[in-house]
Amino acid sequence: MVQRTTSHDILIIGAGVAGCALAHGLATITSSTRTKQLRIGLLERSFAEPDRIVGELLQPGGCAALRKLGMEECLEGIDAVPVRGYCVVKDGKNVHIPYPDGQEGRSFHHGKFIMALRKKAFAAPGVDPIEATVTALITADGENRVHGVRATRKTPEGET
Repeated sequence: MVQRTTSHDILIIGAGVAGCALAHGLATITSSTRTKQLRIGLLERSFAEPDRIVGELLQPGGCAALRKLGMEECLEGIDAVPVRGYCVVKDGKNVHIPYPDGQEGRSFHHGKFIMALRKKAFAAPGVDPIEATVTALITADGENRVHGVRATRKTPEGET
C-alpha cells in the first residue's frame, strides 16, 4: 500500500447534490479578502453514475438555488421534466395545487442529475475530484476539530 499526503484548503466528503453544490459554490465565490484560489478536495467512493431506481423532484426553491450558484445548466440534457405543482385525488376528482407565481420545479433521473452536478463541480477552478473511501478522521489530541482524513484511493491498479 502506497501512502501519500495531499493538502487541500477544504475537504468535502461526498460528491452528491450537496457536496457538488458546495464545491462549485466555494470555488467560484468571489472574495475581496482571498488572495489565492481555494484548493478543494471533493471525495467520493465511486464516480460511476448512481444506479438506483428512483426519480427526483427538485422543488422551485432548489431550481432557484441552482440558478444562484450558476449551476442551472445541470438540469439541461438530463431529460428533466417541468413540474408546475401537485395533483391530489379526492373522491375520484383531481385537485390541482399549482406552485405560486408560475414557478416550476423539475423531475428527473437521480443518476443523470448527479453526473451533471459532478461535471460542473469538477470543472470549477481549484476542485480536485478524488475517488476514495474515507476510513478515518484525523483530529488533534483534545480537539473536537477535524484536520483531515485517511482515505483509500481507487486507482486503475486497485486501492492504495
